[in-house]
Amino acid sequence: MDPRQELVDYLTRQLVGPAGDEDEVLDAPPDRQYLMGTLYPQQADLQRQLALAADDPEAPGAEEDAPDVSPAADPVPETNSWLPASLGLSFYTDAVRIEVSCTAARYETQRNESGRGRRWQRVPLPSETHTIGPDRKEVFVLDGRAKVQVTRRSYGAGTLITVALINEKHHDGSGGKAPSWDDMLFQCGLTVRPADGSVLPDPSVRLASRDPEERELRLQYRHVVTHAVGHGCAVREEGGEDGAVAALACEVLPRAEVPAIRAGGPLDAPALTLSHLADPTVDRNQLREELAEFAASYHAWYVGQRSVKVPAWGREAAERNLDRVRQAVTRIEAGVRTLCDPGRPELLDAFRIAQRAMLLQMRHSAPDQAGERRHRSDPVALDPPVDPDATWRPFQLAFFLLALDGVADPGHRDRGTTDLIWFPTGGGKTEAYLLLAAFTIALRRIRGEGGGTAVLSRYTLSLLTTQQFQRAATTICALEHLRRTEPGLGLGDEPITRPGPLPGLLPARPPRRRLGDSLRRRVPAPHRDQLDPHRDHRRPRPLHRTGRGRRQPPQHPRDRLPRRTLPHWRPSARDTPPQWLSARDPPLLRQSGPRRRHRHRGDPAAEAPHRRHRQLTAHRG
Repeated sequence: MDPRQELVDYLTRQLVGPAGDEDEVLDAPPDRQYLMGTLYPQQADLQRQLALAADDPEAPGAEEDAPDVSPAADPVPETNSWLPASLGLSFYTDAVRIEVSCTAARYETQRNESGRGRRWQRVPLPSETHTIGPDRKEVFVLDGRAKVQVTRRSYGAGTLITVALINEKHHDGSGGKAPSWDDMLFQCGLTVRPADGSVLPDPSVRLASRDPEERELRLQYRHVVTHAVGHGCAVREEGGEDGAVAALACEVLPRAEVPAIRAGGPLDAPALTLSHLADPTVDRNQLREELAEFAASYHAWYVGQRSVKVPAWGREAAERNLDRVRQAVTRIEAGVRTLCDPGRPELLDAFRIAQRAMLLQMRHSAPDQAGERRHRSDPVALDPPVDPDATWRPFQLAFFLLALDGVADPGHRDRGTTDLIWFPTGGGKTEAYLLLAAFTIALRRIRGEGGGTAVLSRYTLSLLTTQQFQRAATTICALEHLRRTEPGLGLGDEPITRPGPLPGLLPARPPRRRLGDSLRRRVPAPHRDQLDPHRDHRRPRPLHRTGRGRRQPPQHPRDRLPRRTLPHWRPSARDTPPQWLSARDPPLLRQSGPRRRHRHRGDPAAEAPHRRHRQLTAHRG
């Protein structure tokens, strides 16, 4: 079996069920064992229904040539409730009759012997298949525990049909009582087939939105054909022999295969080789020609996109996209001219230094260096040779050229533009912005603008945060290595460093609640000076494990004294105990630190020493 399919099957068994055989017996409630594919009883306090199960063809922004229709409301009760009681799908077809199949199971609560609790026996319900025509709207199924509800709406030359599987049991929820397990349906399935027709593309994709981004997305994904819309679930399309959609099935655990994405462009261009770009012996004019040829490939792609035929409804969105492409190509071509400008030689020098730093960064991040964990005693090459064949992906170099003018000229209009690299994880976004960061640091040093903060990096709190930090730190170390070993590069005398996180750039950890702080908040301000000034009230004293496995405070000579000798609250001779002390407050306030009982802990092993001490104190009294 395919390993991926094996993983999907395992997740389906664990989340939808059944995890065992067809007649499995569960020791835990089934709605806690299986989190998907459950239909709960209809609840009066959670009644919800969709105003329209499908998109309204006459919604604002619809196509001008849309057929003149008046779709009726299509209620699907409790599809999106917190505890859903139904699931279904809507599709467009030219068929008059449809074939509906449904499956489910229930779990019967069984009482065990006295003191043994309850168990739940799975009872499969017989699957049913019904052919439903226009004259029927409801069919009771699954031994009367559910019903299939069909709603039809004429639209153009076909019919919009919504099929829903609804749990017929009801639960009033009075007194906060939870629904009964015997009234729930598990592992629910619903499949629909056109009996005398075919499934047509969903007409809702013809609806236009007023949002520009929605229109652009619709244009870019116009090749994706939608045949059905799920309600409380996804829809799986089952193909027939002729390649058409033969059946539609509700999918409570959606799945999709995302194809791998690789960077396109002129992969064999000589301008993509890092060692070639870092070589100071390469003539400036030669480099300009190579980079201009690289930029010309983007311009050729832009011209090719201009000749692509676009539907009439997408021409406005296409013009916006092409206009942004034209601006990006223009900025890339301008970056080539700026980089190779003879009047600004410091730009090319900083560019070559950045290329050398990235060569070192890529080499030291390789698996045989810092790219994997190893034992401290394992030998590691201190100065491994760089890879002469290391190359950029086209979009990485294009991003640098696109942003060059805005970085090199503080007064350039591009300073007001934020450039975003949109690419899947593992595609090379990090190296793209690290190249620009290395160039910025080297350029500031060569121009004599001094050190200081050159780049601000903000990471999200995710699993990639540590890796991003390591790769950025490796780049900084590479720059510092070049500064120390080659003073002639002009990187100055001040070290190139990477400081730690600055306050505010990463979310702050919430402060821990400490017993002493809460104690002081409970004591009114006029009486806080009566607390023992010789004892730290901010935190309880640490506990250590004894030989018996119990946790108790470390012993101190003064801890052996009776409890009343070191009170936390010291009333003066003229004062009486304040009125704000309740009956349960004195033990918390008057016990010395090591014997203080923390009501929030609740660990019997931890409280045993305190109980023992209170018993001894009572005998002494």
